[in-house]
Amino acid sequence: MRRDRPGGPAGSHGAGETEGFAGAFDPRDTSPRDHGQVSAALCAAGRCVAAAEHGLHPAEITLSPGAGGHWRIQIDGLGSRAHDPRLLLAGAAARGLRDDDEDFDLEAVVESGLAIIALQGDFGPPLVAAIKLIGRHEPIVRAIAGQLTVKQVMTGEELATLLRPITGGTP
Repeated sequence: MRRDRPGGPAGSHGAGETEGFAGAFDPRDTSPRDHGQVSAALCAAGRCVAAAEHGLHPAEITLSPGAGGHWRIQIDGLGSRAHDPRLLLAGAAARGLRDDDEDFDLEAVVESGLAIIALQGDFGPPLVAAIKLIGRHEPIVRAIAGQLTVKQVMTGEELATLLRPITGGTP
């Protein structure tokens, strides 16, 4: 069952906020989608937004089906920072944009847990920062996730275009 958001019925939140972001979508819409794929796409998009916020430039994102209905996320170009706790928390927070009651998102719990372990208990401020980051850049997260659910691959050039409001146009 879908929940309504304050200010209107489900699906009305953020109307018009994605202007200029081709391929943007609302993961709460009623079209049939693989909920695991949508969740993984939102996670990947959240990680890319966090990476851009920290001066990193993702070279490519690939989403691919994995075992047990899970989706694998591969973000190239981040090197050893690919598993930075701030990126993991942003990915987990972005999964929260999927507003349905269909599935419990165990992957978000796992990502949050890994970040909490890496941060050794000092996870409150980074978690709040990740949630604020995703809220501030929700149209960009939705635009990236929308393209990923359709194409399953995005190039660095495509990402750079969508991340330009964050990076200020730097490649």
